[in-house]
Amino acid sequence: MAAIAINRAEPYDPYIPNASNKPAQDSSKIERVQRQVDEVVGIMQENIDKTMQRGERLDDLRGKTEDLQATAGHFKRGANQVRKRMWWKDLKWKIIIAVTILVILGVIIGKHHTSPIAAIHAKSYSYVSQHKKGLLSVHSRMLMRQSSLMARRAMFSTGLQRLQQQQQQQQQQQQPNEQNTTHFGFRNVAEEEKESLVHNVFANVASKYDVMNDAMSLGIHRIWKDEFIRSMAPGPGTKLLDVAGGTGDIALKFLDYCKNVHHDNTATVKLVDINAHMLGEGEKRFQRTPYAHMQNAEHLDEIPDESVDVYTIAFGIRNCTHVDRVVKEAYRVLKKGGRFMCLEFSRVDNPVIGKFYDIYSFDIIPALGQAIAGDRDSYQYLVESIRKFPPQEEFAQIIRDAGFKTIGKGYDDLTFGVAAIHSGFKI
Repeated sequence: MAAIAINRAEPYDPYIPNASNKPAQDSSKIERVQRQVDEVVGIMQENIDKTMQRGERLDDLRGKTEDLQATAGHFKRGANQVRKRMWWKDLKWKIIIAVTILVILGVIIGKHHTSPIAAIHAKSYSYVSQHKKGLLSVHSRMLMRQSSLMARRAMFSTGLQRLQQQQQQQQQQQQPNEQNTTHFGFRNVAEEEKESLVHNVFANVASKYDVMNDAMSLGIHRIWKDEFIRSMAPGPGTKLLDVAGGTGDIALKFLDYCKNVHHDNTATVKLVDINAHMLGEGEKRFQRTPYAHMQNAEHLDEIPDESVDVYTIAFGIRNCTHVDRVVKEAYRVLKKGGRFMCLEFSRVDNPVIGKFYDIYSFDIIPALGQAIAGDRDSYQYLVESIRKFPPQEEFAQIIRDAGFKTIGKGYDDLTFGVAAIHSGFKI
């Protein structure tokens, strides 16, 4: 068997065709890999340079963005300030427009005793005078033509009037008080002058008084008066003295209640008002006119002592010069066990509702007076007289000071305190 010689210096590798060329091949591979690595490093360096350039641009963009954000914030704050200033103005106009629409509905529907707002409170009685049906459409068309104009005028004229009134008040306060004075709205006048001024107010508005009541209250005054009679709960044969009875709303509701609830025709009413024009309007509402007197509520000279069961005065006592004298005179004419009842505008305690109520009172009601009754000043006075009337607690104390006994706090608020029913008993 032949022996095979193997060279240990050059190991045999069957997978390498020519093992003697291996070092040269390895050197070539190393150079090729080195070139590839250099290329990759170059590319990476280029990417790094580009990334750094992009970073610088991003920093520039970030700085510009921050500047834009700061500018935008400045404009946003300015816009918010403008929006805050415009919010209340826009809301006020929206309120005026909405209330004007409701008032138009109140004038149109209120005469038929179904007001959209009044329906929220309760179902009320219905009464329409035949001689006033034709006036309804006339007033409605007039109001629709003038509603947009009166809203604009109200906004500008009210501020000027308030400024003038404040100046007048300051001048009056600076003048020496040489005689007894009282308030006529926001004005100070001599006591003997107020009676004639109030007389002129109601003489001017007497023919439109019922229509304006429906328009101003959106029909709710009817609900208040119905509740007033229900809380009175008169029995058969009750003798009622209705002071400042005007057009006879309370007297009519009283007689209807006695007839419908008790089937009673023996109940009687004495109607008292200082204004003949108002009594004349009241006479048109009755087939048989209640016994009427033209007298001052402070001096009921024709009414004997202790002669009536119930004394009522609705939306009239605030027009009197001496409220305490009116209440004391009521005490005089009432029988023992008789009842004093007063329905009057009062103070709204809720500040939010009070703000809207002030806008409606000073901006809308005088404008309605001008549009419907042709008399802005009279309804401006009526609004101001409400603000000058004592608040609920103070008036309840005046009633107690006159000798009446009250139950609880002595009054019940109606519609957030817009009006209140006061009551006292002669014990």
